[in-house]
Amino acid sequence: MLIICLGIKTAGRETVRENNHKGLKLDYKVSVDPENKKYFSIKAVISGIQTEFLALRMTSNYGRVEKSEDLSPRISISERGKEISGIEKIEGFLLKIPIDSTEIKVDYLVNYDPS
Repeated sequence: MLIICLGIKTAGRETVRENNHKGLKLDYKVSVDPENKKYFSIKAVISGIQTEFLALRMTSNYGRVEKSEDLSPRISISERGKEISGIEKIEGFLLKIPIDSTEIKVDYLVNYDPS
């Protein structure tokens, strides 16, 4: 699960708003590889972005996982077909993503049983 917050910079300050922006659209696809049932794949396309950055928080498996790498060993975030650089890890499960377009793609694996 992803929690999306929109962020804007104003006069050197950053503000964050919850995802109540009416033009924001999220397409989400979850799949499981029958050959490797330990992980499932999530592909999300977030479009209608009208902001300078997004804050994405991945759920931490209800506190059972301490490190984000144990829950999600692979994450790729791109726009216009290129990996986004400058992604900042704020804390374990929170990422700040600089945005330069109206759409990004998030592709990641989730460990079904990270215990």
